[in-house]
Parts: sequence; structure tokens; C-alpha cells
Amino acid sequence: MNTFEALAQLGLVDVILPFILVFTITYAVLQNTRVFGVENGKPKHKINAMIAFIIGFLIVIATNLLGIINMIVMYFVLFLITGVLISVILGVSGLQTENIGRNKSVGALMFVLFAVFMFFAFKRAQIISNQTFQLLIIGAVILGVLLLVVSFVLKTEPTLAPTQPRRPPQAGQGGPMQLPPRNPEGHQEIPI
Repeated sequence: MNTFEALAQLGLVDVILPFILVFTITYAVLQNTRVFGVENGKPKHKINAMIAFIIGFLIVIATNLLGIINMIVMYFVLFLITGVLISVILGVSGLQTENIGRNKSVGALMFVLFAVFMFFAFKRAQIISNQTFQLLIIGAVILGVLLLVVSFVLKTEPTLAPTQPRRPPQAGQGGPMQLPPRNPEGHQEIPI
């Protein structure tokens, strides 16, 4: 316990972890987007690392951003734990684990949970005022209800009247069309 207190006093939670988080995310984004070009078919690692390092230090220097990052990280961890628990519940209920990522409803549920956790993180960090937060929640609920109604309407298939089984045509009742006989040269004779 004393070790954790000593690390906290050294700034592990307030400085080092936010720096590592920002550095890692920035480096990964720069590597994948290849903003600074490629060298021998690979992204430029040194430039990407230096830019990510500088951005990480700039975030650490701006102390007001550290509080916001710590608040968002707390809610992001809550989101990850909730996502894992939802995956466990879905796995226990019979959904195969390899299909969880491909299921659109699970993806939509995870997106909604992520949005809710981020809204609460921004409200708690006082980025969003209480009045704006209430308006966003009301708008999100209305939008969600509309999307559910539209998806329900689009999913239902129109019901067709039952059709009677087709009977084969009888002689003289419009069976298959009879073509005139062919001539020996292979051309079809057309009656005039």
C-alpha cells in the first residue's frame, strides 16, 4: 500500500499515466494514417514517435487538460468493464464469442454505452453544462426512439395474399408459344 502512495506522490496518476496514454494513442494514429509518409514501405517510426512524444508532453504541461483526461479515462475504464460484462452475458446466453463482434445489435449497444459514458465524463469534467447535458440526453432519447421505429418498420416484410398453386396449361388454353417450323437453311420462316 505504501508503494502505491509513493507512486501517486511522484505523479504516476497525474502525470505519467496521462502522458503514456496520449503518447500511445497519438503514436498509433500516426502509424496507421501515415501522415508523415513512408520509408521503404513502412511508416516513419522516428518522426511519428517524436511528434507523439511532444504532444504527450504538451498535454502534461497543460494541467487543466490532465483533470479532464483523468476524468475521461475513469469513465472509459468503466465502459470497458461494462463491455466485457455484456460480452460475458451474451456468451453465457448462447451467442458464440466469434459472432459477438459481427453482430450489429451488439455493436449498436456498445456504441450507445460508449456515448453515454462519454457524456457523463464530459459533464463531470464540466465540459458540458447541466442544461446542455439535459438537452443532449433528451435529443439522444428521441433520436433513439425514432431509429428504433424506423428499423422496426423497415424490418417488417409486407404480407402478400396467399397465391393459388399454378396448374399446368391444358390444350388450347395458352400453353407455351408455338414457333413456326424452321427451313433447311436454319432460318426461321416468318408468316406474312
